[in-house]
Parts: sequence; structure tokens; C-alpha cells
Amino acid sequence: MTASELIEQSWPSQPDLNGTSRSVGVYASDVNVISGEIQIIYGGPQTNQAISNRMLTLKGGAWSRPPDPWKVRLDMRPQHEPGAGDPRGGQPQPSGLGRLYVISAPSGAGKTSLVKALMEREPRMRFSVSYTTRPPRPNEVDGRDYHFVTRDRFEEMAARGEFLEHARVYDNFYGTSLRTVQSELRDGHLLLLEIDWQGARQVRSRLPAARSIFILPPTRRALEERLRARSTDSEAVIERRFRDAAQDMAHWTEFDYVVFNDQFERAVADLLAIVQLRGDELAATRPEVARFAAELLKS
Repeated sequence: MTASELIEQSWPSQPDLNGTSRSVGVYASDVNVISGEIQIIYGGPQTNQAISNRMLTLKGGAWSRPPDPWKVRLDMRPQHEPGAGDPRGGQPQPSGLGRLYVISAPSGAGKTSLVKALMEREPRMRFSVSYTTRPPRPNEVDGRDYHFVTRDRFEEMAARGEFLEHARVYDNFYGTSLRTVQSELRDGHLLLLEIDWQGARQVRSRLPAARSIFILPPTRRALEERLRARSTDSEAVIERRFRDAAQDMAHWTEFDYVVFNDQFERAVADLLAIVQLRGDELAATRPEVARFAAELLKS
């Protein structure tokens, strides 16, 4: 029996969050074997309030279902087991499984340059190209830096449940392809998402195994200088981004690791240590992070 046939047999129709009965409508199904369990992951109808994803698990020849089929949760496999280089502790991850890393930072913290350097030095790392409704900047290439789409198309993709996460940032929308993430992790790759703290929060909710990294600038002044050095934004946009930076930086506590971008090469080395499972000393819980962030936020 195929995954789709099993799903239709188990849930031929379900009421959506507005009470309307609909067919399940599989948009992504994966079959994974983990520790003797077979798991089928699939998605159903979605509203603006939530994306409905479900999973069936086969144990000992009997199919079981989650108690709440409308729970907003994507229990994707393969997952990153806590272990070496994981601030939450545990056993090392089995070889051959993909790992998902999320990097966030306030605008102007140097995140994009750090990500580019990390990709050059870690050949196993893959980069997830986000979708966005904002216009491309000079030298940005569609499909390489972002997938540039209209707002109408973005909203259609969101309505079909095609995003793992999506958020509005500075009047534009950004989203990560769910299918891309599933494919890369299933193939055992290291995958990197460069997204804001809102998207990172959604990823952690749906994929608790993801490792999250927050980049902090050395000073607020350095942040402003980097924003102005871009020469691509208006003065009003620069001032808004700078004002919002404090709010963005306040979310560093939600992340597994924190890297200081005070010296570029050292920051790149820190990122390499994290993705190579040598990042215990870079955990966000280390005392100096709280002290540094407190000074940064009040300056």
C-alpha cells in the first residue's frame, strides 16, 4: 500500500480549522525508517491560522495515529540527535543523517558575509535559498541569493503549505521551502537556513532537532556602520533597521549558540566548530553571553 493510499484510508476526509470537511490532499509524503519504526509524513489542508501536518507510525505491524490529527507539528526525520557539539547534551548523532542549522542576526551584524565564508570552508554544507517578495538588490541573482516572487505568488505558496516557515520582515515576506528542507535532510546533507528570529522560532517549533545560532555584533555603533556601508538602503530604512536591531538582539536567548562577530575570522571559525559538532563552548548559556548582550542592548 502506498503512503497516499494509507493516508486516504486512515483519514478520507477531515474538517479543517473552519469546520469545512475536506479531503486530506497530500502535498508532501515521506517514508522513513528509524529504529524499526516506519513513519509517513504528510500534509493536509491549511488555513491562515495553521499548517496541518500529520504522521502515521508503524510499530510491530500496526499503524498508529497521533491523538490530535490537527496538531500543528511536523515530526520530520532524519533528526539530529543531541550529542557532541550539542549544548543540550546527549549521545552523538548516528552517521548518515542530515542536520539542519538556522542562523539569525539583527540586520547589519554581518550574517550574510559569515554564511558565505562558512559555505566556502565547509563543503558538506548546503544553503537553502529563501523565497522573498522584496525586490533584488544590486548584484543579487534570482535563484542564488533568493527566489524573488510576487506577493500574490508568495501568499498562494503559503496557502498550499509549501513553507516550513515564513514571516514578514520590514514590509516584505520571506519563506523557506518545506520540500527543499525535507529533501536535503533525507539525503543526509548539512543544511543551513539564513532567516530572522521569527522564522527561527517557527523552525524550532516544527523541527526541535534543528540547531540554532545567533550572531551578535561587537557594538551598536559597528551595527550602524555596517548598515550604512551597504549603500543600498535609504536613510529612513537604515534608521528603522537600526531602531529594530535592539528588539531583534533581545531574542538571542531563544537560540542554542551565540557567536560574536567582533573578529571576522574567529567568528567563521566558531561557526565551523558548531557545524562540525565541536561547539560546546559556544553555547548561548555561557555566562559571558548574557553580560555582553546586556551591555549591547543598553548602549
